[in-house]
Amino acid sequence: MLKKLFAGLAASLLLFTAQPAFPREGFSFDNAALGQPISGYVFVGDTNSFLPVVLTFANPTLIGNTVVVTGVAGKKIRVLSIVVVDTAATTIKFQGNSIDRSAGFPFAANGGFILPFNPQGYFDTLAGETLNVNLSAATPVGVQISYVLI
Repeated sequence: MLKKLFAGLAASLLLFTAQPAFPREGFSFDNAALGQPISGYVFVGDTNSFLPVVLTFANPTLIGNTVVVTGVAGKKIRVLSIVVVDTAATTIKFQGNSIDRSAGFPFAANGGFILPFNPQGYFDTLAGETLNVNLSAATPVGVQISYVLI
C-alpha cells in the first residue's frame, strides 16, 4: 500500500515538474518594443508559455475606429481585461481591421462597463490585425485594456 502511494506521489511530482518554468532571467517589466508597461505574465495554454501582459488605453472622441493596439506581424492580440466609460449615449464595439471582434455595447450618458481580468481572454484579433474601438457617436470615451500577443 505504501509502495503504491509513493509511486503515485512520484508520478505527480514528475507531472508537476514537466510544466514550463516561469520566466525570470531576460524578462523585463518595461516593454520598450511596444511602448507600453507590462503588468506581469500570464500562462497561455495554446502557446504553452508565459507571456507578458501589456496595459494600454485610448481616448476616442470621433465616430468610427480609433486604434487601441497596432497589429504586430504574425501575432494575435488577445484581450484579457477591458474598462470603458463614456460621456454621452453611444454604442461601443471592438474591431480588428473593420471586422467585429466584440458585440456592440449600447450605453446611456456616463455609462460604462468592466470586464475583469480573464487569463483565457475575451476575444482575439487575427494575426497581424490592429485592434480598434468603434464608436457610433462622437463623444469622449475612456478605454483601458490589458492584452497579450500570441
